[in-house]
Amino acid sequence: MVSAPELKNYVGQKIRIDVQGRIVEGTLVGYDMFLNLNLQSAVERDHKEIVALGQCVIRGSSVVSIEMVQ
Repeated sequence: MVSAPELKNYVGQKIRIDVQGRIVEGTLVGYDMFLNLNLQSAVERDHKEIVALGQCVIRGSSVVSIEMVQ
């Protein structure tokens, strides 16, 4: 998982987040000192479907991993 200083490089970029077994993708708008993430245009990807979430906040304590989407 990335640390808070590295997250500043991801702001404005599309990222993929593993949230305790659920995959969420979206553009990172911001974050705080607890690594709570603010995403826009977010979607939750399941094996068979994509659920549009729009603007959302993901609690930092539930994040397993973060990666940039190419």
